[in-house]
Amino acid sequence: MVPSADKSLESGLIGPALKSAVQNDTKVTVILDGTFSYPSSFLEEAFGVLVQQGFSKEDIGHLEIVAHSSRMQHHKITAERSIKDQLNFGKRN
Repeated sequence: MVPSADKSLESGLIGPALKSAVQNDTKVTVILDGTFSYPSSFLEEAFGVLVQQGFSKEDIGHLEIVAHSSRMQHHKITAERSIKDQLNFGKRN
């Protein structure tokens, strides 16, 4: 059984899954649908932390964030922006 996105993010499963995807040259897909909503701070922390954990821009290329419903599109944008902001922050330091 695949855990829901909210449980995967909350428990920190994305980092280990992404590490495995990088090692095996595959992708890990996070589907944001299936819950009512996500607080932006939750998404910023859940996805931004990947860069802080040492994942590079190339590594992040193994991550696919999906939102099938239009209601979840802004959550997808927030998650992707969080990663981009952290990658850019790392370039400045």
